[in-house]
Amino acid sequence: MNKYLLPLIGCSAIFFLFALLSFRMEPTISRDGVMYLDLSRVWAETGSFDGVLQYWPRCWIPPFPLYLMKLLIDCGLSPAVAGVGLNIIMGSFLPLIVYKIGRLLFEDRRISLVAAFMMAVNPSMIEFAIEPQRDTIYLFFCGWFIYFIIKGLKQDSLVSFCGAGVFFALSMMTRYETLEMIPLFFFALLFCGIRKYLKWKRILLLMTASVIIAGAVILSLTYLMGVKTHIFHNYQKYYQGQYIDFQEKLQDVSVLSEGMS
Repeated sequence: MNKYLLPLIGCSAIFFLFALLSFRMEPTISRDGVMYLDLSRVWAETGSFDGVLQYWPRCWIPPFPLYLMKLLIDCGLSPAVAGVGLNIIMGSFLPLIVYKIGRLLFEDRRISLVAAFMMAVNPSMIEFAIEPQRDTIYLFFCGWFIYFIIKGLKQDSLVSFCGAGVFFALSMMTRYETLEMIPLFFFALLFCGIRKYLKWKRILLLMTASVIIAGAVILSLTYLMGVKTHIFHNYQKYYQGQYIDFQEKLQDVSVLSEGMS
């Protein structure tokens, strides 16, 4: 048995126990958390995302976290147990993800193990894990996406890039900010091509495979959850809002500059 296996399991167990203890000491769910629980409950009761839109027509939350909570509610769990339990369980895997990424970056296993332990006792991560929102779920999927990208680049692995495509799709359906990873992804491929770590034909193959897999997963989840119309309108509304906020900030800066001059 690997001598680092038990400490790694211990890190996940520490995170799990700390999260449970934290929730037991302060079993208060934030206003946003209550909103997530209400929406997942409505989805489970109505059996359709249309019920969520009727309950809250301006719903902007990506549907996948709500869908995961809804599945647990369908299994008989209460909304609170489903939401908090899902986040705590996914959060318990974060030390493992950090360790796996560290193993790709550092030769010494002890560095990776220390990083995993720091994740296990990180107060902010524990606080995220006891909130029935999307943050911990997003970190889980995005962490595996980063892991498979690094592994794919280091080992020239087509399978790893396919895995990266899967977790990119799951991460994007959990939080829109995942789209900001796309420029970094292409920059990493471009860097490998310029430095001749990989051939350009191979880079094109890896990129194409990951994009196709990600697209297939996104479309499959969209139809599985029944959010075909909502999801695309939601992305459009989100980025239109981001653009409007950016324009307003530019105007505020120009007005402030004129006032100072």
